[in-house]
Amino acid sequence: MGGTFTFSAPGLAAPTVLTTAGSDGSLQSLQVTATPGVSLDPANAFSGFGLFFTAPACLDAALFDGVQFTVSGDLGTCSLNVFLVPSEDNAVANGPFGTCAATSCVGPFSMPVGTGTNLIHFSDLAGGSPDATLDPTALNDIGWTLNVPTDGVTAPCSASFTITDVAFVSQ
Repeated sequence: MGGTFTFSAPGLAAPTVLTTAGSDGSLQSLQVTATPGVSLDPANAFSGFGLFFTAPACLDAALFDGVQFTVSGDLGTCSLNVFLVPSEDNAVANGPFGTCAATSCVGPFSMPVGTGTNLIHFSDLAGGSPDATLDPTALNDIGWTLNVPTDGVTAPCSASFTITDVAFVSQ
């Protein structure tokens, strides 16, 4: 893993992410605190965070069929999805991260996940743009999206949780 990133829809706050490293330098956990705010627009009701890959910047996970991780803590009224971002074109001429020529470059994502251990098969990820499904041979990063309630009735989303044991798996 290379580092973390955060994002949010216009008008919402991005989460705060603190990482814990093991004595060998490996990532042990992501501590996430989020109070994104309120949105009544379903198209702009998200914030999130993730890990980008370095050394190499593009990871070939073709030997695996999914990603597994554990969520502990409180998701509040937020829903949580995982996504993986593939490179559309990883030619050497395009640099280590490849390129995306689409208007919107979003990786395929999972159905909502909860606390406990989650196993997401690559074949269950969908809805990305420009690639609707995942090609695990060229992954740039893994991320999680927090979706806030937009019904005007459910309490605003506020979450404090930890993600541990992130690993690509074959199962």
